[in-house]
Amino acid sequence: LRSGARILGHPAMLWLGLISYPLYLVNEPLGRVLAFLILPFTEGRPALFGLLWGVATLLGSIAVAAALHYSVERRFIRRRSAVTQSRAVRIAGVS
Repeated sequence: LRSGARILGHPAMLWLGLISYPLYLVNEPLGRVLAFLILPFTEGRPALFGLLWGVATLLGSIAVAAALHYSVERRFIRRRSAVTQSRAVRIAGVS
């Protein structure tokens, strides 16, 4: 049980957790596009296609998801946090 907690608490796993929603959004569409692009170069060699497609989809999905997280998602998280704090100040009557 402790080793599982240690693995899940590792910074790399926590970072994957941060980008998990954008990763969920981009994985399948990116995989389809990459399959379409890779197939002509690997026709007749399914093992090569599987290897190239799998690695490209994994790395590409992580890269695109990280870009979405840092360029889009974090802005909205910060904005929501600022709005929530502003509301709390108004409710408390503090200026």
